[in-house]
Amino acid sequence: MEAMPALLAAVEDHQKALDDLRLVYASRAIEEGASHADLGRAWHVSRQGARHRWNVLKRRIRPDVPRQRPDPHYFNGG
Repeated sequence: MEAMPALLAAVEDHQKALDDLRLVYASRAIEEGASHADLGRAWHVSRQGARHRWNVLKRRIRPDVPRQRPDPHYFNGG
């Protein structure tokens, strides 16, 4: 029972390392002209899903960059 938290921590560490690799390779692909649709095919997700995943990966590396959300006052005519 005590080993489970340690195993979960190890899996989390591996997941972070894989995310780093995904970001490196996705960045290279984007630099070489790949689109979000191309990333989506590689990740077996939609273009929108790839765009979301790409943004999540970028925020993981640069947490100081805020998410871009529309100003709620824009929708209320403010």
